[in-house]
Amino acid sequence: MAEPKSISCVHCGYEVGPHDTWTQQCSCGVGRQPMPNPENRLADILERLDRVSGDVCRWRGYRYQGNGVWDYTPPDPFDNESLTCGDVRPIRDAEAALTDYFEPNYMGGSDYSGGSVEVANHKIFMEELGDLPGVHEIYGDFDTYGVVIRLDCITPAMIEVFEGLDNYPVIDEEAMSEVEREAEDEAWDNWVRHDYERALAAALNEDDEYATDRAHEFREGCLCQDCLEEAIDGLEDLRSVFEEVASRINVYWGNETGNNATVDVNRIVAATTLADLGLESGERRTGTMPAEEGKG
Repeated sequence: MAEPKSISCVHCGYEVGPHDTWTQQCSCGVGRQPMPNPENRLADILERLDRVSGDVCRWRGYRYQGNGVWDYTPPDPFDNESLTCGDVRPIRDAEAALTDYFEPNYMGGSDYSGGSVEVANHKIFMEELGDLPGVHEIYGDFDTYGVVIRLDCITPAMIEVFEGLDNYPVIDEEAMSEVEREAEDEAWDNWVRHDYERALAAALNEDDEYATDRAHEFREGCLCQDCLEEAIDGLEDLRSVFEEVASRINVYWGNETGNNATVDVNRIVAATTLADLGLESGERRTGTMPAEEGKG
């Protein structure tokens, strides 16, 4: 008599014993429920995946053994081991085995693809399901990221997520908003603040011809460019001024490819006044200005 084949729980991947006598409780607590015949399991999984967006893939990886020795015989990845994207390549469904992988759409990107949607989806999926067997993050050059799941470890909960993304490609709106806020903060620190300060000093100074301290030789209390730069640099919360002016003129942050935040700094500069910055115009002294010399 043939030995009964073993079967794993379709919910968590835990092996629960012979398919005709499954009595062992699996790690997720649902292993006693009826499970599909192992012979039909691959076909059942592929049929479900055919209704969602993504690619069936095969891992063709290798592992460094140390001392200059590489193992090019593709081993099974360790649980929760990250995989390089170049080692995970799409295959046809007809070639697939239960040990192959599925890479869902809307969960991956790089510096040149994806955006806040993909970053947030990837984050939430890995937080909620990343510890299950067969779930692996993928990475690569240019900050490439993504996720693959071994076919025999795909759970009904995962299928629900994949189906939901095809209807509306965001798992969690709040998580996406948080990702976008983080991108805006990063952009502010990296370039927006610098450009805003520089443009304000150029736009609001009161002596275009002598936009330095030399202006004070001719205009007492004049807000020259040097004075403005010093005053703006000393503001405790320039970001709040920036956001308040932007809101007043209906200018909003945008999120571009690679989850890069951008905003129209020039429009915000044009709408910013000295009063917004808590500054007052300097008192101009009447007298002869350099531009007026020689006239008479």
